[in-house]
Amino acid sequence: MVASVLFCCTMNSVRSPMAEVIARHQLGPAARIASCGVFAGAFDPYVAMALSEIGMEEPPHDPQDFSAIHLEDYGLIAALSDEAYESVRRERPDALYWPTSNPAAVLGSDEIVMAAYRATRDELRQRLAAAFRTV
Repeated sequence: MVASVLFCCTMNSVRSPMAEVIARHQLGPAARIASCGVFAGAFDPYVAMALSEIGMEEPPHDPQDFSAIHLEDYGLIAALSDEAYESVRRERPDALYWPTSNPAAVLGSDEIVMAAYRATRDELRQRLAAAFRTV
């Protein structure tokens, strides 16, 4: 089992915090799980809504960038965006590249936007369940 996982994306406001919460739920309290971004974005309320729909809590922190993280502290690093992968692979060439759709780029009604967040949430749940062999 993986003891420490870092998820990173562009702004640390949507994909990586969503992955952090899902992984924490799947792996349990013994695993060290964190997230960061190339840039520190802003809290995204759609993330909290998408996670609460499946009984998961909102991300536990304000968005942070790579300066708040020590990459060597993590056994597994998964980059969820092109920008994050480019940033992290210089120091950690073993980082995984898991390109994930960015629902924050979707425009439209609240229902259209929420559908995009749900799709990203479900994409991450499936990918993490397969990676960690959980349900």
